[in-house]
Amino acid sequence: MVRAEALLVLSQCGRAVEDLGRLLALEPGEASGLFLRAGAWLDCGDPARALGDADQGLALLDPQGNGTDPVLASRYGLRCRAALVGGDLGRALADAERAVALSGFGPAALGLRAEVFERSGLPVLAVADLERAVWLLHAGEGRLGSVGRMVREAEFKARLIVLGEALAGSEAGDLLAPLDAAVAANPREAKALLRRGVARSRLGNFAGAVEDLGQALALDPDNPEALLRRAAAHLALERNAAALADLDRLVALAPPGGSADALSARAKVLARLGRGLDADRDLGRVLDLRPGDAEAYAGRGLLRIRAGQAEAGCADLRAACGLGLCEPLRAVRGKNFCQ
Repeated sequence: MVRAEALLVLSQCGRAVEDLGRLLALEPGEASGLFLRAGAWLDCGDPARALGDADQGLALLDPQGNGTDPVLASRYGLRCRAALVGGDLGRALADAERAVALSGFGPAALGLRAEVFERSGLPVLAVADLERAVWLLHAGEGRLGSVGRMVREAEFKARLIVLGEALAGSEAGDLLAPLDAAVAANPREAKALLRRGVARSRLGNFAGAVEDLGQALALDPDNPEALLRRAAAHLALERNAAALADLDRLVALAPPGGSADALSARAKVLARLGRGLDADRDLGRVLDLRPGDAEAYAGRGLLRIRAGQAEAGCADLRAACGLGLCEPLRAVRGKNFCQ
């Protein structure tokens, strides 16, 4: 298998397929070999065989289709890619949704789902996913190193520019039409309501977004994306208490280690409500989960300066500046702090 991996790096997919075929003849239940060969088939331009291998691999690793291991995100992502190349957009979207959920809304999975949305004629949803992915990469999320994150962030930003130009010439009604049709066809489907809610929010109709996302949550009360998106819409409408209720629920649903996204969003609401100590605590937990989050350092630094903890606050603002976010430090220096 090591030689097959090396052959793929050298773009010799045909030889890699041969090597992996011999391995799988000896060990037909070797899931990692099946996924590696699926990737090789994709490189060789054969999505049908890639899909077949990915199907077998997932049947071994996630036979019921309800696994929770984050490692499965990349496996569903690979099958999504095969389905996308093969033109099966429905299957690609289903696998992209699984990858997004399993990765905890990781930037790679969001970028992949954005590609499926774009190919499916849903550019406003693609933009929403790419914007979220860019923010996460900038905050240091993902398994890539710093250079890899910068490259991926630049790639996503370039895609956003192209999509933004397409959206600029479109009417909101036209962008929402396929989503309206999906809701009309399946009024009790949470995903259809969630997608339209996200699109409405991205187009500035926050009240409409709250309505759609509320209906989605009535059908699927523990949906983390719906909770996060509705909280953001509440914030845009300055409904801080309602946003806090959604974020409290989201934090409670998070895995034992916590959700950096939920904690970061809740910290902003707590700060708005004058609960600086609670916001400070949440931002500390964010930094435990995501040590490279410049916004978390900056937010905590400003909170601490306001609370009279200038030394600790300045240390946080310098850390944020070291990660590329220097505006807050410059702002407080103008007020004779952190000299």
